[in-house]
Amino acid sequence: MKQIVTGQVNAFVYGDYLVVFDIGGTWTSPGVKLFEEMLTLRLNTYTNAGSYRQVVWCMESLARANGCVGVLLGTVGGYDDRLGRVIERLGYEKAGGSYYKEV
Repeated sequence: MKQIVTGQVNAFVYGDYLVVFDIGGTWTSPGVKLFEEMLTLRLNTYTNAGSYRQVVWCMESLARANGCVGVLLGTVGGYDDRLGRVIERLGYEKAGGSYYKEV
């Protein structure tokens, strides 16, 4: 948690969700910035954590604010079919084990 608070790790808390992410280029297009979700963790499973959709919308807003061309969501949807369907309804396309959307 210290690394998050001091800014050594890119992360934010939205509702009961902790999201760890990175913003950077790819090896094929180093000048193009992408927002990549590395980890989404529900902090308190005993409360109503709010909508995962809102967390995704927050990631998209953060990506736009940082000049990213797209958002890459990690493999969480690949392990949970229900969550994968939510992600696809938000306009994401499955790319391997991840999901991608241009913003």
